Amino acid sequence: MPFVQFFRRFNRGFGVMPDDQFAHPGFRRLEELLRLYRQQSDEFIARLGQALQGRLELARRRFTVAQTHEAEANLAGAVAQLDAVRQQVRLEVDQARLAVRAAKAASRAAKVALTSARDRLQQAEARYQNGAGSVIELGDAQIAEAQAGAQVVQSDLGLATARAQLLKALGR
Repeated sequence: MPFVQFFRRFNRGFGVMPDDQFAHPGFRRLEELLRLYRQQSDEFIARLGQALQGRLELARRRFTVAQTHEAEANLAGAVAQLDAVRQQVRLEVDQARLAVRAAKAASRAAKVALTSARDRLQQAEARYQNGAGSVIELGDAQIAEAQAGAQVVQSDLGLATARAQLLKALGR
């Protein structure tokens, strides 16, 4: 329409065409086509805006759904990590308990070995005093008794270490 109005004003100003010549069917059809074009383009723009708004809303929903899925995946990962930590703690506690049991058994065995070594030392001393044993036998019995004593100390240290590891695994 602005083009037709401009054309009318331009021609009226120069006196080329009187205003009634715009009543010609061709000019009317041109005006009508321009009006329809403008109306259809306005409707198209309105429909396009509605469609874009719908797409934008759909995209927002998809983004929200994606965020929800991401949060759920992060939660599942955190639960899996928690489960792994629990299993690791159980493993450490079980290993520490087994280590305490083994250290107790080793300590008992070392004490039995010490008692046995002391008995052999007493026998070797008695034989040596009676003249039936030699100095070498007495020395060997003394060394065996000292080694058994050292083994008892080592086994007691191992038991104390195992108990400390158990307390650590229990979080105390």
